[in-house]
Amino acid sequence: MSTPARLYVLKSIYNFRVPLFVSIPDAKVKIFHGRTKDFSHLEKIVNEEECNRAWNPWSQKIYSKKKLLKPRILKYIPKRVIDFYLWGKQRFN
Repeated sequence: MSTPARLYVLKSIYNFRVPLFVSIPDAKVKIFHGRTKDFSHLEKIVNEEECNRAWNPWSQKIYSKKKLLKPRILKYIPKRVIDFYLWGKQRFN
């Protein structure tokens, strides 16, 4: 039996399921599915940063590597190493 129906898999930016744990790539979410009292508030929370992040529906929070790892890692790196890195990045870019 042949039908003209086609099946496509959407990225999580087009298929953000509010009640589920979701991993979001570094792009803005375009379509939200689920129930919430305020979609505009949810959109602000989810699209606040455009980096790889994860949604926890129980706490209604977004977790990203930028927020969690960078501050913890940077406090162990000496300031002169960070300054040298920033100097080199600025000079060669």
